[in-house]
Amino acid sequence: DLRALGTDPAGTARSVNIMYRDGRRKNFYDGKGHMDLAVDLDLCRAVMNGARLAHFHLLNWARQALPVARELGLTVACDLQDVTSVDDPYRVDFVEQAEIIFFSAVNDGGDPRPMVEAFLGRGRARVVVAGMGDRGCALGTRGWIRRFPPLANGGPVVDTNGAGDSLAVGFLVSHVLQGRPLEEAVLRGQTAARHACTVRGTSAGLITAEELEEQCSTSP
Repeated sequence: DLRALGTDPAGTARSVNIMYRDGRRKNFYDGKGHMDLAVDLDLCRAVMNGARLAHFHLLNWARQALPVARELGLTVACDLQDVTSVDDPYRVDFVEQAEIIFFSAVNDGGDPRPMVEAFLGRGRARVVVAGMGDRGCALGTRGWIRRFPPLANGGPVVDTNGAGDSLAVGFLVSHVLQGRPLEEAVLRGQTAARHACTVRGTSAGLITAEELEEQCSTSP
C-alpha cells in the first residue's frame, strides 16, 4: 500500500556507512528535511486502519503519526537505535508512546539493565529488547529482565548492517502477530539477526519466513 508514499522537498538524504573488516560499522546520517516535514494524518489513518502493528523509526515526522496508531488500537513498537541517555528529549515521544521498545546497547557500559529498567518505568512500555551485538541481547518486562547469549550457529560475521532491524522484525512477527512466547520470539529475532550478519552490503539474501522456521526447528 503506497498511498502514503511522499517526497522530501529537501532531496534524497545521503548517509555515510563506514565498514570495518570484522563486520562492524559506523553510520553518519544526513536527515535532510525530515525535521520539518508534515504528514497527512488522515492519510496515515487510512493506511494504518485495520493493521495490528505499527513499528516506528526515529525520523522526526514519524512522531506525528504516533497518536493515530494509538487511536486505532495498534500495538506500537519503536526502535530507539543507539541510545546515549534515557532522558534524550528527541526520543521522549517515542519512549512514552511505544508498548515495545528496541534499542542498541552499544552505549550501555556493558550492562543494559539500567536502561531497560528506565524505559519500563515510563510511558506504556511493557517489553524492552536491547540488542548487544556479539554479547547477545537482553529482554525486560515489568517484573523480570533476562539476558540471552549470542547464537553460535551461522556463517562468519561479514556485515552487521540490518542486524538490529532483523532482530526487531523477527521478534515482532513472532510475538505480536503469531502470539509466540517472549523467550521464543527473542530467539527467533536473534536467528534473523545472526543471518543478516552473514549477508554483505545488500538487502538481498535476508532470511525468509521459511528459512527462519527451518533454522529454528533445527536449533538445539
